[in-house]
Amino acid sequence: MSQLYAIFQETHEVVPQFITQFQNLRRQLTRQPPEEDIKETFLSALREPLRTTLAVFDFKEQSLEQVIDKSLLMDKTQTCNNLSMASLQKSLPMAEE
Repeated sequence: MSQLYAIFQETHEVVPQFITQFQNLRRQLTRQPPEEDIKETFLSALREPLRTTLAVFDFKEQSLEQVIDKSLLMDKTQTCNNLSMASLQKSLPMAEE
């Protein structure tokens, strides 16, 4: 159980990899903690900026699976936006000094 509460998303891990690791660790537990604790642990273990983005949502009435789905969706959105901004910046002409 202490491993579950100590888990965090590594710098090199993408969100789907972290979710798989989190779920595998959770399945190994002989006694499941309350779902609210698992959701809080999952959300706090995510890297920034996703953790802050998800903090604006109220997940009290959501299942862990719904929280994970929202995390994947928000990660995909952020990744697409980052790629779009990077490609936009590359296409802009450089300002002359």
